[in-house]
Amino acid sequence: MAILRPFRALRPPAALAARVASPPYDVVNTREARALAAGNPDSFLRVSRPEIDLAEGTDEHADEVYARGARNLAELAGRGVLALDPSPRLFVYAQRMGRHRQVGLVGCASVDEYDRELIKKHEKTRADKEEDRVRHIDSLSAHDEPVFLTYRARADVDAIVAEVQQAAPEYDLVTTDQVAHQLWVVPGAAAARLEALFREVPALYVADGHHRSAAASRVHAARRG
Repeated sequence: MAILRPFRALRPPAALAARVASPPYDVVNTREARALAAGNPDSFLRVSRPEIDLAEGTDEHADEVYARGARNLAELAGRGVLALDPSPRLFVYAQRMGRHRQVGLVGCASVDEYDRELIKKHEKTRADKEEDRVRHIDSLSAHDEPVFLTYRARADVDAIVAEVQQAAPEYDLVTTDQVAHQLWVVPGAAAARLEALFREVPALYVADGHHRSAAASRVHAARRG
């Protein structure tokens, strides 16, 4: 089986989504992140790349960097730039780059299934990168970057995802890299159906995010009990 669960997301109001949106932490370096976030105190790069708020030349793996990320996350929430959903939810998320469009579900997967290898891996991890993600996640007490999982296609899941997209998206924006993003909140009844259908999925596969997955497992083990 595969566990897919709703969660209470900490996310921006629709009017602020474009200001918060940022590229993944590992596709930009510190200099590029600093330039992208310049003049924008709402940029999520202040959480995912918190060294940009510190003096130039600061080691991105210094203790103060991880601590700054946690403070920045709390500050964005305190200002209402990020707000906690009132109840657990699943989401449908679509990206379009040029003619290519991909659509998926956003929810919580299971660390236990990862540890039991029901979530399949195809890459080894580097110790330094894994340690960085462990310290980052542990400092935030949050997962701030998604793991991209795949599964063998199911027509019944596809039908629900298509049905959700018939409504107007909650987010609909184009970022500076010309990638279009749309997000829908999955209604409660549809979310329950998806949870049930995923219990029939034999395995998930990590397409991208091996270091984040390994870090999630390590933080879970360290915090167990």
